[in-house]
Amino acid sequence: MATEVESPRFVGDAASAEGHRYNDDLLVNPGDLERAQKAFPSVAHVLDHPALRDEFQRFDLPANAAKKRSRIAGLFAIGAGAVSLALAAATPVYRGSPHIWVFGLIAAFLGVVSILIGFGGVLYAGAKRRWLHNRVMTERLRQFHFQAFVCRWREIAASLGGTQTANGYREQRQDWFHKFLATLPVRLDPELTDLLDDESPSRCWLHPLPRPPAPGEANGLDELFSAYRDLRIMHQIHYANTKLRKARDMFSWSPRLQEVTFSYTLLLCILVIFAIHLWIAFSILVGTRIPGLQPFLFDYESTTAGIDVHIWVIWVAIVALAFRALQEGLQPEREIERYRHYRAGIRAIRDRFDQASSPAEKFEVMQEMERLSFDEFVNFLRSNDEARFII
Repeated sequence: MATEVESPRFVGDAASAEGHRYNDDLLVNPGDLERAQKAFPSVAHVLDHPALRDEFQRFDLPANAAKKRSRIAGLFAIGAGAVSLALAAATPVYRGSPHIWVFGLIAAFLGVVSILIGFGGVLYAGAKRRWLHNRVMTERLRQFHFQAFVCRWREIAASLGGTQTANGYREQRQDWFHKFLATLPVRLDPELTDLLDDESPSRCWLHPLPRPPAPGEANGLDELFSAYRDLRIMHQIHYANTKLRKARDMFSWSPRLQEVTFSYTLLLCILVIFAIHLWIAFSILVGTRIPGLQPFLFDYESTTAGIDVHIWVIWVAIVALAFRALQEGLQPEREIERYRHYRAGIRAIRDRFDQASSPAEKFEVMQEMERLSFDEFVNFLRSNDEARFII
């Protein structure tokens, strides 16, 4: 039975002490490489891939910036649409004003802006596409890195003989990496389209799948298995947990916080509309029977007051509509369900990996982990590609 080497819990310690550390599986953050070298010294040359980290960071920062721009454009589209509807609803109040045309013009302009951004994709579609392009590259780089653990294990096993063999592995890996980079960065749009439309399982693999190890062939790879468990399996569990964490920080804007915010805002809008109509009904029923309450009752005989109250109701409904549109754009419920499914799948893989009694079984589970991670990545792309900020 293959005994798993106990490691200093590279990912677990970082996650428990500081929260989830994004991209420490690729040793991107300060101190990550030193911790990995101490935790997994015999396979440190496999974990350390400076060229891949540089390429990852070249695409990761633009991806985050493009995501921010696309979300801002989406919020602006919803805001412009909501203000346009609110101004149009308030027009009856100013129907006698000589400047009423100004309100109409502003409402029309903001409505056109909202339509152009929401339906036409002005400002929004280009930024979102750039975000997804860059995210395709970063995640394919991550997959290239960890699939090498699964598909190139024979080369890794041969590299454990010392400095010379480790350097030989680095040279081989550089050749694989150059072939990987030869086309992908210049064809990210076709790659994104293929990932969205192509259901073929072969899309997952960036290295050739190896034949299974014969009995006794893959001995001595315990530290590789430990590193994969911590940096791949446990890292992804911590990542899913972070996405599913309960909202303790009001500025985290996690899917859970989004879900709660949208639900309570919509409920509050319904309660406000109900309270306004209850106030109107109470005012009509009470009328002049309680003189002391007159200043607080709705004056249903006043035409102006009636218009104002109806505008309030419409404005509250517009607020509810705007938050519903934002909910459709961010899709927190879909995000939560996706991460729950992903986390459950990884936990099952972790348990199977821990119970595996031979290297062949561990490699089989590792292949399953890579397929699961790839499927989650494609679901992420599809979910965000279909999202729209339209009011």
